[in-house]
Amino acid sequence: VFCHTVSAFFSAILSSLIEPTKQFVLDYGIIGLGIFSFTEGVINPVPISPIMAFAITGMGLPAIPIFLVTLFANLLGAALGFYLGFKLGHPVCVRLFGEKNVLKAEKFFQKWGEFGVFIMAFTPLPFKVAAWSAGIFEMRFWRFLAAAFIGRFAHFLSALAVVAFGFEALAFFIK
Repeated sequence: VFCHTVSAFFSAILSSLIEPTKQFVLDYGIIGLGIFSFTEGVINPVPISPIMAFAITGMGLPAIPIFLVTLFANLLGAALGFYLGFKLGHPVCVRLFGEKNVLKAEKFFQKWGEFGVFIMAFTPLPFKVAAWSAGIFEMRFWRFLAAAFIGRFAHFLSALAVVAFGFEALAFFIK
């Protein structure tokens, strides 16, 4: 019951944030989408994929430019998240979560490294956590960026395929 209540609570919060985000993209078009995609890569809790889909289906904006703006703005935001994690993150993490928990997280991150970044970038998990963590735990920037690019490219391409062809498009990858 508790997990269901917490899940419903966070779902309601995200739903309430999606409408203003859609309105922002309606008001500012592809530039608004780029700004939102950038902030989603750093700290914004609302996932960018549904907003990208809305820009294409709800606004009729061209799919390829929307895909490219979303991808590159999101990667720029992730690069900022990496930088902030690198410069500010470790002391703040220790202060918030304690030395013991940060050491556990660091071991986990060292074990999974670039593969972990790729998984976070590809799945609906909050990618900004991977970006900050990569900076906090001092992953090589270019390795982070390569894993992030591959994961986000595949993520946004999958979202684009669903928009263009429906969920049947994903059946190709499952078979």
